[in-house]
Amino acid sequence: MKAFLLAAKTVIFAFFGVRRKNAAATDWNTLKPHHVIIAGIFMAALFIAIILTVVDLIV
Repeated sequence: MKAFLLAAKTVIFAFFGVRRKNAAATDWNTLKPHHVIIAGIFMAALFIAIILTVVDLIV
């Protein structure tokens, strides 16, 4: 569970494009690729769901 939360944090920072080089290097050395891929897919789906909800509320 801890690895997935770290992967989620890494993906969120990647979406915004803000991450220190040392922190990113540490994350890539400790995380497994499938954790990052799963977190990325989940965060992208969540982002799309939020955008669709906001648009639906506005329109």
